[in-house]
Amino acid sequence: MRRIIVLLMTIFTLSACTGEIKEVTEKYPDGKPKVVTYFKKKEGIKIKVREVGYYQSQKEMYKGLFENGVRSGKWTYWYEAGNKFAETEITSNIALQKWEILKPDKKSYIESSSNISVTEIYPNGSPYHVIYTKLNEKMTSELFFYPSYKIQMVGTSLKNQREGKWSYWYESGNLWSEGYYKNGVNDSIRNVWYENGQKRYEGFYRNGKEAGKWKFFDEKGKAAQEVDYDKK
Repeated sequence: MRRIIVLLMTIFTLSACTGEIKEVTEKYPDGKPKVVTYFKKKEGIKIKVREVGYYQSQKEMYKGLFENGVRSGKWTYWYEAGNKFAETEITSNIALQKWEILKPDKKSYIESSSNISVTEIYPNGSPYHVIYTKLNEKMTSELFFYPSYKIQMVGTSLKNQREGKWSYWYESGNLWSEGYYKNGVNDSIRNVWYENGQKRYEGFYRNGKEAGKWKFFDEKGKAAQEVDYDKK
């Protein structure tokens, strides 16, 4: 009990020293904090200075700083297990902004020699769409993430058109679809799975159109239908 009181006194002292106002700005249905925002008063106006997001387990999901109400400085995002998902240092020059993006096994999604650009983000600033180009390569690699930081899509493009293999995952982590593109349209093999891992259908594209025999299955993996698009 004495340790808890000492901890609370320490937190209060730190808040008093920094002059910050702490507010729970978003909650989970059970009332636990989801987002905690810290403000400072300047000439009677509250200015946001930092923000911390939490998982329902109350482990930190992300945290970062604000300057003049805008994201600034270091922002870090964590998987619920505690290891880091992403980190960046926000500067006024977006071209100089660097990102570190890691897999759950702590390995990097991106080679260190690549040029990285986060083109779209979620409201908390975490990456949604990431593109990178390896040195001396023409193809651009693309990554898409769920708000939970789990991988959603991976593929490559050439001159802003999808090219080569693209893979998609359910948020559960199970593979949803794999297929190939040529000049921005579906081309070659396409496989799609149910979330339980059973094959949903398999087929072939030719210049963006279904071709040849396509096989369809039910959620238990039993053959349900077969269609020959060359005979349509």
